[in-house]
Amino acid sequence: MTPNSDEITLVAGDADHVPTVASLRNRGFSVNLMFWEDASRELREVVSRFISLDPYLGHLCLLS
Repeated sequence: MTPNSDEITLVAGDADHVPTVASLRNRGFSVNLMFWEDASRELREVVSRFISLDPYLGHLCLLS
């Protein structure tokens, strides 16, 4: 992986990932977060970009 050119996408919402994401960002990586709106505030603040999965709920599960 190459800092300043490669992007990392994390699909998780847990604040336990904050130290790893912060380290990656400090090394020059862009880190995207994809999760529901209730993702950890701390995690949402440290990533490069947050993408909410909420609008895609109907595509991700079967609705009766």
